Amino acid sequence: SQLKRYKDATRLFHRATLASAQDLKSKPNDKTAQQIFEGSLLGEIAMAEAQGDLIAREQAYNFYLTQNPKGTQAVIVRYQRAQLYYGIKKHSDAFNEFNYLANNTDASKDIRTKSAVLALDCLAAQKDDKSLSLKALEYARLLPERRLE
Repeated sequence: SQLKRYKDATRLFHRATLASAQDLKSKPNDKTAQQIFEGSLLGEIAMAEAQGDLIAREQAYNFYLTQNPKGTQAVIVRYQRAQLYYGIKKHSDAFNEFNYLANNTDASKDIRTKSAVLALDCLAAQKDDKSLSLKALEYARLLPERRLE
């Protein structure tokens, strides 16, 4: 079945990541090994997303971020993980991710702004009015071109 192929592909990408990570230990400047490493991590994420399995997605996002926390797609993967948490109403976890991204100067202005808005939504969902007020002021200072509601 299609789902089984996605699961098999997810496992293969995971193994390819581990193998390429080993290669990078002995050859840290090897561009091909770096590309295989990053590509395998992203391939695992793509296959986990194709499965439609939230647990597989979370595991793939977590694996990327533990294996490659400064990777080229780390900010996007962290945003995807935050969106996953938000979607399943894990508002505390989602807030932590969105707050991190809102404060991350490596993230694009768009990601920072969206993250700030969603972090405030998470606090509102948790009925944490005191933190909501404080964070709204903090984000207004961080992102002055966009006054957050």
